[in-house]
Amino acid sequence: MFRLSILITIGLAASALGWIKVPDNYLINNNGRIVGGEDAAPNQFPYQASLRSASMGHFCGGTIINNCYILSAAHCDPNANRTKFVVVGSIFLDNGGVTHDVVRVINHPNYNADTLENDINLVKVSPYITYNEAVQPMPIAAHYAESGPAVVSGWGHLEWKQIFVSSSPKVKELVREIRVAHWCTTEEYMV
Repeated sequence: MFRLSILITIGLAASALGWIKVPDNYLINNNGRIVGGEDAAPNQFPYQASLRSASMGHFCGGTIINNCYILSAAHCDPNANRTKFVVVGSIFLDNGGVTHDVVRVINHPNYNADTLENDINLVKVSPYITYNEAVQPMPIAAHYAESGPAVVSGWGHLEWKQIFVSSSPKVKELVREIRVAHWCTTEEYMV
């Protein structure tokens, strides 16, 4: 499961880039977002990060990849000017964690907002992220897996009805079977 964790992070990035086919049994709303899940336990996802605006409002999730960078999606901050803070070390949006200033947002140079091709970015933070039980980088997988159980984590909505009717201030997890495509973008794997 530890080695699969990095696959999930890469899988989330790959999903944003259109490299993953989401199975039919996922609950997906009209915007292609996964809705539902279970409450996460403290420290269950120590690599989870919350991207915040100047008013400290959460708007996207990210993954700690080392002590100064968060991996996220370019569609979260297409002009590289919205992300002002990153909070790590808490499964709650409304309390806990450590806040870091954002030094720079680097969107993929070929990001396409219309197709979401190359929908990936790096968020550089300051000061450096200090690791502890609640804050860790995503571990790197030792091998590539084409299918199997996977865990998706992040803050989200509990149900979908034309508009989001209920949201969760706590990290949720979904455990589902996924199939990861080889590192290429084809319409077959577009979400």
